[in-house]
Amino acid sequence: MDLLDIMLDRLGRGESLAHVTILHQDGSTPRTAGARMLVFADGSIAGTIGGGQVEAMAMDMARASLRTGWAARASFDLTGGRDQGMDMICGGRLEALIEPIIDPAKLLPVLQAAQTCRQDRRPFTLLTMLRASEDENGVEIARCLRAPEHAGQPALRQGSCAGEQELEGVLREAGREPWNLVRQPGADWLIEHYRPRETVYLFGGGHVAQKIAHVAHIAGFRIAVLDDRPEFASRELFPQVELLLAPPSFANVFGLPELAREPMTDTSYVVIVTRGHRHDADILEQTLRTAAGYIGMIGSRAKREATYRKLGEKGFGPHDFARVHCPIGLDIGAQTPEEIGVSVVAEMILHRAGGPRRG
Repeated sequence: MDLLDIMLDRLGRGESLAHVTILHQDGSTPRTAGARMLVFADGSIAGTIGGGQVEAMAMDMARASLRTGWAARASFDLTGGRDQGMDMICGGRLEALIEPIIDPAKLLPVLQAAQTCRQDRRPFTLLTMLRASEDENGVEIARCLRAPEHAGQPALRQGSCAGEQELEGVLREAGREPWNLVRQPGADWLIEHYRPRETVYLFGGGHVAQKIAHVAHIAGFRIAVLDDRPEFASRELFPQVELLLAPPSFANVFGLPELAREPMTDTSYVVIVTRGHRHDADILEQTLRTAAGYIGMIGSRAKREATYRKLGEKGFGPHDFARVHCPIGLDIGAQTPEEIGVSVVAEMILHRAGGPRRG
């Protein structure tokens, strides 16, 4: 389970917890803005904000917040100073929000709406208002969620932060970055834009696909597997899979009802690792007609050039082929299926992070 699922599970059982979030950082720090951790009443945790002394101090503050009920903003200096007893010299500074969740009545509807959006693969924005409390001993927090119209579903609003006009102004200032802290007179606003989790569509269920699925799951990708051989499209081979299909053939795969409900977007990662060149070429042709954000095909450079020549006869050109990562994966000298799995997922992580692509 990820942190949202854990929060909903624990709060649904009537437990209290503290939510620790890095609001922003300057310079080098173990984790960056957006890293979060849950601290429970028994002292256990889920997630991390980087470990070490910072995390230990944040855990102490989180446990204290569960006793007092006060939220707070805490600053940590990692430049080598000893005023906080810090033994880390990363060279940066960070600020974290320490939030006790003792009475979740106001928060649960927002979290449940966020979970629904994620299950529907629907984009949404979470707005968190942070304002100093009147007695200056803590922070007042209010949250709301906004989701645009999506796939025939009406726009969604949940929670209350401020008036609509003020929210629109904050959103304009925040822009489209996934994470932004907007400072305004009287309050700061944390703006989080969420897109559907990236899905890796593995075409082929052989040994390499199995290792790619395992590593991709660890890296946080959602996994879908398609193979025209039912014995290879199995949950025994792919326990991490969220979508598993065994069509009679690879013809018109994106027309399958299950994939038609999940149109290819920039969060779609197509990995072509079937048992034969002909199937790979067929799926690549179909994929190039979609808006998939990442396309990777296993094979040698000779196979790539032969495949491109055949597709060129069907009207595809250099602009189309520039979208394809082939040979797939970062060049780390991978030989075994396990090593290939690491190299492929490393390339997908680089793509997800917006890094440079290979030629």
